[in-house]
Amino acid sequence: MPAPTRRRRGPETLTELVDELGRSGRAATAAEAAAAGDLVVVTVPLKAYRAVPVEPLRGEVVIDKNNHYPQRDGQIAEGWRYQRDTAASVQPYAGPSWDADGPGSQVTAEQLKELLAAAKRYRDA
Repeated sequence: MPAPTRRRRGPETLTELVDELGRSGRAATAAEAAAAGDLVVVTVPLKAYRAVPVEPLRGEVVIDKNNHYPQRDGQIAEGWRYQRDTAASVQPYAGPSWDADGPGSQVTAEQLKELLAAAKRYRDA
């Protein structure tokens, strides 16, 4: 049996969400959003990051909300060190209280290197 194909979702699939947001939101193609936004949130499966239009994002503030899920995105060499439930994922940025409403914490490059080095593969945990 062939594997199911996944369809790309276009802005028309977000009608209910846009209606909920009211004047605060609108749906657009990736290129339209990148060109129009003061703040652009990229939320695509990691395996699709190359499809994100780069040129319209130049000079913009971009929040990357991508997460690597090996089951979905495939294996990435050293990618397991940053997957969910590892030392470098979420907790260092959220802080000890996990206060979603508070400011995130900055992590230095040195701290991130230490966290990545401390990671354990799921199979080794």
